[in-house]
Amino acid sequence: MFILEDRIGFHGRPIDYKVHTFRGKPRMFSVYSGRTAHTFTVQHFDADWTLLFGRNDSGQDLRPENHVREALIDAASQIHFDLAYTRVDFYWDGQQLWLGEISPFGHIDGIELYPILDAAMGDWWTQSTLRNLSRD
Repeated sequence: MFILEDRIGFHGRPIDYKVHTFRGKPRMFSVYSGRTAHTFTVQHFDADWTLLFGRNDSGQDLRPENHVREALIDAASQIHFDLAYTRVDFYWDGQQLWLGEISPFGHIDGIELYPILDAAMGDWWTQSTLRNLSRD
């Protein structure tokens, strides 16, 4: 057994990518950095990687490079278990994508400040569920 954060070499402060999927389609990305540091940054992006909102104490843009984006989308699209919603968490070590966890819960830091986004996520969830029911 090992602690992933230690193994991938971020000294306890990895960048954490959370991919919010609805029936396997990534709709939103959350990127967390510096959780254990004095500089905590979280940014939430839409499917086109446009910044939606976030908390940015570090002043950095957490959008990953294109090849990391593609790896996140590809992996999350395959790990959804045909559920209406899954949040698939990853770490990137500079060369490889690591799976952190798969969750049916979509905690998003700061979403309570953005009711429009909360409504959009509800719409994505409802639409993906209705689409699935029409297939049955």
